[in-house]
Amino acid sequence: MEALKKRGITDLNLVTCYATPGGYIALPEQDGRRIGWGGCEYNEDAENGSEDREVGGIFFTVDMVSKKVLRFTDYGVVPMPPVSSLYDPNGGPALAGTKPIVVSQPEGPSFTITDGEVSWQNWHFRFRVDPRSGPVINMASLDYKGKRRSVLYEGSLSEMYVPYMDPEETWNSHVFLESGEYFMNTGLGIPKPLQKGTDCPDYATYFSGTFFHDNGTPSIRPQLACLFERTLGDPAWRHWDDDAVSGRPGRELVFRSIAVVGNYDYILDWRFEQEGAITVAVGATGELEVKPVPDKMASEMMSSNIMGKDAEGNPLEFGHLVAANTDGVDHDHFFSFRLDLDVDGTNNNFEVDKLVQYKLPATSPRKTIWAMAPKTIATEGSAMQNFSMEHPAMWRFTNPSVHNELGYPTSFEIMPGLTGASLIAG
Repeated sequence: MEALKKRGITDLNLVTCYATPGGYIALPEQDGRRIGWGGCEYNEDAENGSEDREVGGIFFTVDMVSKKVLRFTDYGVVPMPPVSSLYDPNGGPALAGTKPIVVSQPEGPSFTITDGEVSWQNWHFRFRVDPRSGPVINMASLDYKGKRRSVLYEGSLSEMYVPYMDPEETWNSHVFLESGEYFMNTGLGIPKPLQKGTDCPDYATYFSGTFFHDNGTPSIRPQLACLFERTLGDPAWRHWDDDAVSGRPGRELVFRSIAVVGNYDYILDWRFEQEGAITVAVGATGELEVKPVPDKMASEMMSSNIMGKDAEGNPLEFGHLVAANTDGVDHDHFFSFRLDLDVDGTNNNFEVDKLVQYKLPATSPRKTIWAMAPKTIATEGSAMQNFSMEHPAMWRFTNPSVHNELGYPTSFEIMPGLTGASLIAG
C-alpha cells in the first residue's frame, strides 16, 4: 500500500494484485519451494484492456503452497502509461473497398467421420481435445494400394515455454511454462471456444470437448475445435511440358483449436496434406504484455529499461516502444511437441541422414559435391539432435522390417524447417 501511495494510487478498488507461477529462474525463494511472482495492475480504464495497466517497479514472490508473501521489492516509481485507446475488441470496420470473399461447399465436406474416425482423401485419424495438451491426434494412417499403413500413433503439444528478456527482475522473472503451469480450465485455460467465421470458416464442422470442474465433475465445452477443408489457390503439383501445363489444384484438411493463456491466443493447427505430409502449425495473436517505462518517444534518450550496452560499449536493445511509456519486451515462444510415430508398425529406428562434403579428384573442374551419410541412432541420448545451417541433415523414422518397391526401408521424415546451407566450396 505504501508503494502504491508513492505512485499516487489510493483507490484500492481499482487495483488488482496477483501472483502467478513461473518457470525455474534460480530465485533464492525457489530453493525447495514452489513459488510464484507477482505485481499489480491499476485498472483505471479497464474497458480498453488491462495489459497496459501494470504498476511499474513493484515485484514480490509468494509461496504457492502456504500462500504467503516471501519478499516484496520496490524498484522505483515508473509513470503509469497514458491509456493508448488502441485496443479495439471488435477489430474495427473493414477498410473501404473491401469486397466479400465467399467460400462454400454446397455438397458438404469431403471428409467423413465414422465412430470417431476421420477419413479424408487417403488419410484416416482420430482426435480429441485434452484440457491441458489441447488437440491430440491419434492413429493417423494412409491408404496405399488398398492397404492401410500406420504413420502416427499419437501427436500432441507437450509444453509451451515463454521467457522474457529484460534486465530488471520485475520482467526477467517472466519465464512461463504455459501448458504445465496455466492449466485452469475455468480460468485462463488452454483450449477455448471458437468463433464461427473468425477462428474457422463458416462452413467448418465444430466439436465440443469434455473438461472437468475443480470438484471433478465433468463439463462439456462447445466448439473447442473445428475441422475444415481449404484451398489456398496453390497447385498441389504442376509441370509445363510440350506447350501445356499438367497439374492439379491443392487442398488440405485442417484440424484447429485455439489455446488462450492470459494475453496470448495460440492458434494450433494439424494440417493433413494430399501428398501424405502432416504439417503442425502454430500462430500467435491476442495482446502484447507490455512494461511501463519512463521513455516517451523512440527519438529520446532511452533508459536502461529498453537499452543497454555490451562489454565493448555497443548499444543493445531489450525491447521497443509500442506506445508512449509502453515497452514491448523482447521474448521467445518455444513449442515442444510429442510425436509417437508408428511407421508401418511399431518396429521403428531413428535415422539421421547427414549431408557431407565429398572431394572430387584433382582432374575434375569442380572440387566438391555433397553426399548423404546415413546413420542409425543407437540410443535415446544420442538421438537428441540440433538442426544446423552449417551441418544440414534429414531426420527419418524408418521401419527396417518393411521395404518399398525399390528395396528401401519405409520411413517418414521429420522436417523441422529450413536447415540447410550450401556445402559447395570453390
